[in-house]
Amino acid sequence: MRFQQRALLVLLIALPCHQLMHSQSRGSNPNNDPNAPASSVAREMPTMPSSRVVQLTGRVVLDQGGSPLPERIAIQRVCGDKIVRETYTDSKGHFNFQIGQNRMEFQEASESGPGRATEQSTGAAARELWNCELRAYLPGYVSSSVSLAGRDSSMFGDLGVITLKKVNQGTGETVSSTSLSAPGDAKKAFEKSREAFEKKKLEEADKQSARAVEIYPQYAAAWDLRGMILERLGKNDEARKCYESAIAADSKYVLPYVKLASLHAAKPDWPAVLQVTETAIGLDPVSFPMLHYLRGAAFLSTGKLAEAEQSALRAVELDRERRFPRTEFLAGIILQTKGDHANAVPHFKNYLRMVPDSAEAPKIKQYLAEQHSSAATPAQAK
Repeated sequence: MRFQQRALLVLLIALPCHQLMHSQSRGSNPNNDPNAPASSVAREMPTMPSSRVVQLTGRVVLDQGGSPLPERIAIQRVCGDKIVRETYTDSKGHFNFQIGQNRMEFQEASESGPGRATEQSTGAAARELWNCELRAYLPGYVSSSVSLAGRDSSMFGDLGVITLKKVNQGTGETVSSTSLSAPGDAKKAFEKSREAFEKKKLEEADKQSARAVEIYPQYAAAWDLRGMILERLGKNDEARKCYESAIAADSKYVLPYVKLASLHAAKPDWPAVLQVTETAIGLDPVSFPMLHYLRGAAFLSTGKLAEAEQSALRAVELDRERRFPRTEFLAGIILQTKGDHANAVPHFKNYLRMVPDSAEAPKIKQYLAEQHSSAATPAQAK
């Protein structure tokens, strides 16, 4: 059994960026062990009233200097193999939310990738928090975490400070320096646009993002947000121009490169994908597995299997929290195409483990059964 390459490439990447962000699967394995079973809540634990409203507050700062970042940072609740994006920080790094009350609809492309989405918060009984921790999420940074285990109902409230430490050694940034210089009116329009976007009020979000970049044309984060909004509205050509404007405003800001590469892949325009990903990876070679994934798909489509394998395996390696299951699928396809079935099989198994109900699951299971049968036949002959 072989996947048809034309159909495969459509399946792999020919989706708008907002669709890639919302593909569903099980959740993340924070221990970076694809063979580990899903973590479970401890069998014996104190119980708290499930009806209690759990309100959490805190602040996110950089580990050097203790200053907040100029843009909002995602706050995630990690419970075993599940990651739930609860809220964002405000412009001063503060966050305040009730667990289970998140109704935000969208997330950054960096939070998840093809085949997986950071789950939306849909409510949690207080007793379920004993297997959870809270942390900030920003590509290129590692976050400290605050455990929610061992806290009784009187201890919830101010969680203190969560710190972010930069780990990317490249020159690229996941927070644009231009945000520091944005005038107050532009920042207000940007925040209104973000809030409207999260509530699926796309026309209002578009209006406010347009106002933000009109007031401050160098506002790279606002251009990036407007691109996401226009994608959601189905205006991909206009979205592409917004990502290009974000890059022109701040060439070291990596996020719009990721989204621009995704748009080029959806056309598909493989030379453009290779060009954009090469530049972005040069800025930050480790924080965005999706860049290597898209690069691997581009090389596969042009028949450069050695380069495709290298990029796909790099994407798998960098995806330490298993946010991008389709990196495993892509690696399996490339190795299968090369005839390296022994190494293709583990990647397909990993993909099925993470996304058992994917559209490709029946064909993958058929392929794995064929490989198992062919491996067993010589042994039986002996």
